[in-house]
Parts: sequence; structure tokens; C-alpha cells
Amino acid sequence: MKTNGFRLIIYRAILLVILSLYFILVFGQVPDSSNYFQQINYTIPGKQALPKLLSFEGVSSDKQVKLNWRFETTAGIESCILERADKSNDFKPIAYFFMTEDINIPVLKYMDKVPQSATYFYRLKLTGKDGNADSSKVVVIRTGSDQRTHLKN
Repeated sequence: MKTNGFRLIIYRAILLVILSLYFILVFGQVPDSSNYFQQINYTIPGKQALPKLLSFEGVSSDKQVKLNWRFETTAGIESCILERADKSNDFKPIAYFFMTEDINIPVLKYMDKVPQSATYFYRLKLTGKDGNADSSKVVVIRTGSDQRTHLKN
């Protein structure tokens, strides 16, 4: 029985070869495979640089901190998140600013009511429309006495 199965496989292989030769003789050549493949060119867009932060300032008074910052433009910015920390690396978001196409306000302000007189650290986290993200330098504000802190990038 095993030899009959082996013979059947050999006969089928020979038949396939003969049929392939027949098609080559009748139609003259092997079909052109270039019709089956196409070259596709795709360019991955590069990430654009976020607009430049021109200034980031803060003024303290009692238990309030008045912050303002200025960009050269807001075009290309998806969101700006203001973060505060009472320790130098423990930042938490306190305000969200979402930019839209029709809003082009390069100067933004925020009044932060702090829980107690202490030293606070502020930074901005920026996200571009293409997903590019960056953080500003940190502004340090001491509350409890009138103080002006200024940071230019």
C-alpha cells in the first residue's frame, strides 16, 4: 500500500511539470510577475519643533501665585499643561490649556491659589499637534512674601 501512495505522488508531480511545460509552449512564456508587485513610496513626516517659549514668569502674594508665559506663536501646539510641585521632582498638573486652530493667543496667564506659604516649583509641558512633547525650565516661587520670579528660555 505504501508504494502505491508513493507512486501516486510521483505521477502527480510529473503531471504538474508536463502541464507547466504545456502552458509555456502554448502561451509562449512565463507570465510577467511585475504586474503583481507595485512600488509604494511613503514618507514618514518628521516631527516639527514646538514654538519657542519666550518667557515664563511668576509673582507671589500671600497664598497666590500669578503666572504668565509667552510663546512666539501657538501654531503647532496641541496642549499646554501647567504643573506644580512642592518638591523639586514631584510635579502634578494644575491647569490644562488646549489650543485650537482659531485661537492664536501667544500670552497665557494663570492664578494659582496655593494651600500654604512655601516654595513651589512650576513648569509647562507642551504637546505639539504631531505628538512631539517638551517641558519648560522650572520657575521657583516662594510664597508668603511678595516676590517676583522671572525665567527666560
